[in-house]
Amino acid sequence: MKYRPDIDGLRAIAVLLVVGYHAFPERLPAGFIGVDIFFVISGFLITTIIHEELVNKKFTYTYFYKRRIKRIFSALLLLLCANCFIGWFVLFPDELQRLGVHIYSVNAFISNFILWAESGYFDSASELKPLLHFWSLGIEEQYYILWPLVVALGVRYNIKYLFIFLFVSSFLSNIITVKYFSLIDSFYLPHNRAWELMAGSLLALFVRQETEKSSRTHVQFITFWLSLVGLLCIVISLLLINDQRDFPGWWALFPVAGAACLILSQQSFFNRYVLSNKYIVYVGLISYPLYLWHWSLLSYAHITGYTSLVHIFFFITCAFIFSILTYEFIEKRIRKNTHRATVPVLLVLSLLFALLGYCMSIGVLEPRNNTSGIKKASEAAGDWEYPDGFDTFFIEQEQFFLKKGARGTVLFYGDSHVEQYGPRFVELLEQHPDQLKSVVFATRGGCLPVPNVYEDDHPLCTKEFKDTVLKYALSDDVDTVVVGASWGKLILKENLQKGDRYYYLNGDRKHSFEDDGIEYAYHALEEFLVTLLQQKKVYLLLDNPTGTHFNPKTFFTGTRVSGIVDKRMLWQEYSKQQDHVRLQLKALGNRLGVTVIDPVEHFCKEDKCRTSLEDGTPIYKDFGHIRPYYVKQYTDYIDVALTSNP
Repeated sequence: MKYRPDIDGLRAIAVLLVVGYHAFPERLPAGFIGVDIFFVISGFLITTIIHEELVNKKFTYTYFYKRRIKRIFSALLLLLCANCFIGWFVLFPDELQRLGVHIYSVNAFISNFILWAESGYFDSASELKPLLHFWSLGIEEQYYILWPLVVALGVRYNIKYLFIFLFVSSFLSNIITVKYFSLIDSFYLPHNRAWELMAGSLLALFVRQETEKSSRTHVQFITFWLSLVGLLCIVISLLLINDQRDFPGWWALFPVAGAACLILSQQSFFNRYVLSNKYIVYVGLISYPLYLWHWSLLSYAHITGYTSLVHIFFFITCAFIFSILTYEFIEKRIRKNTHRATVPVLLVLSLLFALLGYCMSIGVLEPRNNTSGIKKASEAAGDWEYPDGFDTFFIEQEQFFLKKGARGTVLFYGDSHVEQYGPRFVELLEQHPDQLKSVVFATRGGCLPVPNVYEDDHPLCTKEFKDTVLKYALSDDVDTVVVGASWGKLILKENLQKGDRYYYLNGDRKHSFEDDGIEYAYHALEEFLVTLLQQKKVYLLLDNPTGTHFNPKTFFTGTRVSGIVDKRMLWQEYSKQQDHVRLQLKALGNRLGVTVIDPVEHFCKEDKCRTSLEDGTPIYKDFGHIRPYYVKQYTDYIDVALTSNP
């Protein structure tokens, strides 16, 4: 394939969009479309090379994968080496273990599957995962495993429609998954993303040859308009797409179409004089190491707290410098190296890093910051048992969790702040199965137990789920209902966390909690409790004290860079804002005749709330959830729901 500088220029646009998004997400909210542009470019280049070699009878799988290994592993192994050292230097034990999992998943090119499996309510924030960006590399390499076989089959038997069928199937899978299943599934799983690479592949197999056959004048006319359409699609993407959209879905068509049009516009003014500019081309040449370096550095900036504007610019500058050095002194030399031992050495090094990652993941290798307090904090952070010990059953295809008792049934309905009490009931019912009621948990993380209240980032919190829970709660199978949640966001707008998109659905209209949705939701809660009270014994479970200062990973002085010193933190101040929420819900419960369970009376004395036991063992797993270790031994205030008669 003849070298095309304009494609490296397009790579530059893609990587700069991604870097800009990660550095300044509020300024460039659609920058993540750079990955979609990369997918199209990769599909086009790889398929062009494979197709030309097949036609000329020069293609071999061995040579193909040798080139991929030399291309991918050169910068990858250097980055993994840097991550191992920096991770050991600044991470806590549980964080280093997670990094270890990601390191061996990177070497197996299954990062997208690991990240998909980790996704959920308690998943760590993306900026705390230094190897998060390898999900896209995983998808590309999985594509490269199968695609050469598909192209060889299609070329040999002239099955053109096979490629179109696969493209359409993947695209439809993406649309269906976004609409009916999960954005996470569509984002990480390869069959939902393959159509983006196939878009580039179809260009290489069909459209490119037709364009090359056309006359020069005709080509210049076509490519002029194609470049305009391509630029327009990318501009539309940048203006309309953000993390609030159901992406990829239909929205991904804009960046994919934009990239495809620009790839076909080789003879256009934009491609010849803008994308082929030597400075832009050079950014494209270093785009792979830049993509690898920038996110890891920014992630460690967030982990260590160096997130000011000056710091962000510093880390981005470092990413460019490291990328240039990586490209000039490692990547170029390895790719040009023809020694027979080059590929085997790279594979051995990859296996060694995979082994190192495994050792980190099981705790064999411990980090520098590893005081007794840090060990306790890391243990607390990983302490979560729900729904262990429960049996599963379904009502109208909605999942519930049951722990069988002797008489009567208590339904616990709410979010993760209800789930946290599950381990206590499992232990109590195993010790006294003949004395306590059966327990059923109808919970979803982030799902407020209020009719018509939703949050699009929690796809399991559906109208069908809430309708099923209400129907079950009013049935003869249940005599007592406990309704609980992290209630703060239902009372005060100030309690909404960054990224929360809660709303009250009134018919087809969404009333955001940032507008008037809270008022609608509060009245809906009141009506819901009244409905339950007409037939059942009802408890309103208030929230436990929460706040960043309850997170055990804040119980230190010093920094991750300079070193951590344990700090004894037994009590913290109780937020007046949270107390306002508590008192308002207490008043509602008393007015309606609902029995109120108030954890604050257990945790707090005046304006101070307990965060640790006397020996320094943390009570919380994070800023808001009580850990099972404490729940099972001390939260007896919740037991009344299992022992009282309706």
